[in-house]
Amino acid sequence: MMEQTAIFFMVLAAYYFKSYWETDNITEFMKCSLALIFGTLTRYEVWAVAFLVMFFFALRELKNGQGYRIAYIHLPLWGIFAWLFWNLAIFRDPLMFIHHPLSAQVQAIGDPRIFYAGSVALTTSALLKGLFSVSGLLWIFAILSIITLLVTRGRLSSTLVGVLLASPLVFQWFLMFIGTSVGAVHFFYMPFLGLIFLALNLVKVVPRSIFKSVLMVAILLVSATYCQGQLQMVAHNDPELEEFAYIHQAMEMMQELKALVGNEKVLFEPGTGIETSGIGLSVLTGTSPYLIIDPRDNPLYNEAIYQPWKYCSFVVLGKTQGSPQLNSYYEGKYYAYLYYNDPLWKTEFLNHFELVLETETFLVFQLKEGQS
Repeated sequence: MMEQTAIFFMVLAAYYFKSYWETDNITEFMKCSLALIFGTLTRYEVWAVAFLVMFFFALRELKNGQGYRIAYIHLPLWGIFAWLFWNLAIFRDPLMFIHHPLSAQVQAIGDPRIFYAGSVALTTSALLKGLFSVSGLLWIFAILSIITLLVTRGRLSSTLVGVLLASPLVFQWFLMFIGTSVGAVHFFYMPFLGLIFLALNLVKVVPRSIFKSVLMVAILLVSATYCQGQLQMVAHNDPELEEFAYIHQAMEMMQELKALVGNEKVLFEPGTGIETSGIGLSVLTGTSPYLIIDPRDNPLYNEAIYQPWKYCSFVVLGKTQGSPQLNSYYEGKYYAYLYYNDPLWKTEFLNHFELVLETETFLVFQLKEGQS
């Protein structure tokens, strides 16, 4: 689901957690937990917030000599439990969201965008670059705020709220480090409110002086400079906006594909690009998922990729030459790899299908008449 929905539940959880921390009212913790249940079902980044809330809750209750309240510590986890149970019920594997080929694909394909995987320095550098693209230098003020508030031991509840709201940043760093995240720009919107909150808290703890005014002006200038840069990119059609133009281009390609395939079944690769995935066709054109065969359709997909002429009328094939890692994952039956690397299989494939559409990123083949 969208980051905006997750941010809403994350902020709601932080609000009730602050109330719990200041009033010691267990009911407020329950409200916080309810928000986290919905949040953890929305985005994985909220899982980090849930575990941090549990950690802070346990520390506070043990420090206050109210260990019996630890019985409530499981409440934020029920959204995660529900997600694991859903995976178990549908796929018979509670960790299917990890084992699924779409989840493993970033590592399997060797996406050049994850050049930083395994390197602390490169991962941190890539993360800061992404963070700068959505928030400028606010992260510097956020770090200063945490250090200041910890040293002065003031406004602890506000510090914890800021840490909770910014915690998806640490989670994203971890995913980038292990190579399962490409660090797309929109991933960095999740901790954005946390950075703003911490930066403004820094102004509050500074004594009333000329320095307080200078600090406030500096934060405003940093934010204004960032916003101006974004507006300039829009006004001058800067290449940095390629990601936004990409969605519009993908929509046009998917509409063209929809006009071609109609209501026939289509086979897709487990592609990362929306223009070569079943998700793109379904979301951008309203096509029923029933007409789409992609990696979400196991075990059907494992059967269809080797002999697609028995299962569908159209095949979408990316111009990526296929991935040997994915071919290995699919036990040597991955059609995108076989098409480019196995002449015998390609000949058999072309005996059944003919090329009917070619774009910059993919090919579309249609089942020949009399083959159905």
